[in-house]
Amino acid sequence: MIRNLRELYQFRELLKNLVIKELKLRYKRSVLGFLWTMLNPLMMMIILTIVFSHMMRFDMKNFAIFLLCGLLPWNYFSHSLSMSTMSLISNANLINKVYIPKAVFPLSIIFSNMVNMILSLIPLFILMVFMRIEIQSSVMLIPILLLNLILFTAGISLFISCLNVFFRDFTHMIEIIVTAWFYLTPIIYPMDMIPAKYEMLFKLNPLVYIIGSFREVIFYGRVPSFSFMINSIVVAFVSFFIGYWYFYRNEKQVIYYI
Repeated sequence: MIRNLRELYQFRELLKNLVIKELKLRYKRSVLGFLWTMLNPLMMMIILTIVFSHMMRFDMKNFAIFLLCGLLPWNYFSHSLSMSTMSLISNANLINKVYIPKAVFPLSIIFSNMVNMILSLIPLFILMVFMRIEIQSSVMLIPILLLNLILFTAGISLFISCLNVFFRDFTHMIEIIVTAWFYLTPIIYPMDMIPAKYEMLFKLNPLVYIIGSFREVIFYGRVPSFSFMINSIVVAFVSFFIGYWYFYRNEKQVIYYI
């Protein structure tokens, strides 16, 4: 595995170019361009805030910020997972012609989406200033949280992108999985709303720690508890290790199935 990581590092320029290409293609002929990165989560936040705060009478102070703190990392994870599922299959012609570490294709999506994720934090902080919510020093932990998010998402994406080559049903299943995962993760509702008898079950969801850390640091303005932070780091590294191990174990077989 170390040898494969070194090889991937040797192809870092290719990975960088693929990330740039991914960003250019995404906003090609778009009038607003990168502004959509900020507008999309804001529009989704407005819709969900209207539904849950006004129509369904979900009473919480600064619910819009609460929602956005969970929605931004979730959007990064879900979009990266959905897009990377077909990353190997859609690049079959290139993979069959020249030797390239195949991990660069799902990873290019992971890193290009991270650019969007970082940009989308800008309207969040602007909104907090506008709503006169004090930004605490705990936001200094955001780089660590972003690293955890990248590692967790990369691990799941590497695993699914490789698995989808052998079992194409995952192309269709992933939408159902992502939708179910969204509602099973405390994004539009706080963790304390979950009935006590289901709390342990929800804590088996790794995104509870990944996304919960963002909410703790930004919305509540506090450093997550030691156990919560450790759980976040552990699930990120375990996810990446398993996904990376599975991907490179089956990488040589991919060419025969795409």
